[in-house]
Amino acid sequence: MTPWITPVEISEHDELIVKTFAKEIRFTLPKDFFDFGDLRKESALLSPDPPKFYGNERGKIKYKKIDSLLKSIESYRELKPIDSAFENTFCIRLALCNVGQTFDEDINVRLMIDKNSLLTSKYLDDYIIRDILDKFDDIFEIKRDKNYFEHDNITNISKLPRIPLLGKDRNLAEEWEELFPYFMSTEGELAVLELNFEKILHNTAISFPTVILLKKCVPLIKYEIRSKFMSEIVSGSLQVFSG
Repeated sequence: MTPWITPVEISEHDELIVKTFAKEIRFTLPKDFFDFGDLRKESALLSPDPPKFYGNERGKIKYKKIDSLLKSIESYRELKPIDSAFENTFCIRLALCNVGQTFDEDINVRLMIDKNSLLTSKYLDDYIIRDILDKFDDIFEIKRDKNYFEHDNITNISKLPRIPLLGKDRNLAEEWEELFPYFMSTEGELAVLELNFEKILHNTAISFPTVILLKKCVPLIKYEIRSKFMSEIVSGSLQVFSG
């Protein structure tokens, strides 16, 4: 097919998206914001190849940045309802550190939290749970950084798309629980979260696989740690600070 060359322009629809977002965040766009100078692009009908651009380098960079901005605005729009749903939620990030002189294995950690403080699926609207499951199922995971390694369970969490069986409704509560790979039980007024670590080298920290979500702040989280090479149970409390 014979290619054709046209001036580079942003569609009225995309221009409106950017202008509306700028107005929301009270940002004044420069008058030449959508002006790409003499930038042209070469396109061919039904061609799998991306278009070729001709013209000034500044215009090319500007076009790519606005294209990236549009994608970011789209992601923001998708996340905004979810962000609002978790506006008053407390997010606890934890890691386990081996400060001993040798490695340890078969480590079991139990956390005891006021069960009325734990955020479960029954406190969330179905459409919020469905959006997270279908689009953002990794947002609660704790990724590796310079301070700790990530938990092995992250790599074991299935990333296959969740497709409900024909004739059956989705069990959103069950799918929600699968996002948080803890064994959960109750003891009186406490929710007990259990997690296993196969092995931790000395002077090494490993994060919990996901954050722990609380619908209200608790002053203390009690814990117990058992392992293959510890003869006694290590127990204590974590003090939680809000703000």
